[in-house]
Amino acid sequence: MDGLTPARQTFFKAANKDSSKQKLEQLYTLIGEQAIANNQNFRDMQGASEKMSTDSWSHDLHFLHNEKARLI
Repeated sequence: MDGLTPARQTFFKAANKDSSKQKLEQLYTLIGEQAIANNQNFRDMQGASEKMSTDSWSHDLHFLHNEKARLI
């Protein structure tokens, strides 16, 4: 948690305490595959998913799917 803003620390502490299905679904909307593609690749471009090569986000997602990344 070192280096995170107080707001981020509060967010992660709350997320760690609440493991209800509703909370997990809410968190997935922030960290799921589509959220990663939207936030990292399409955030500033209207209709970006139709204009950009899928390589930009599929490479990001590929590296999140390996066992080592999940253990960190």
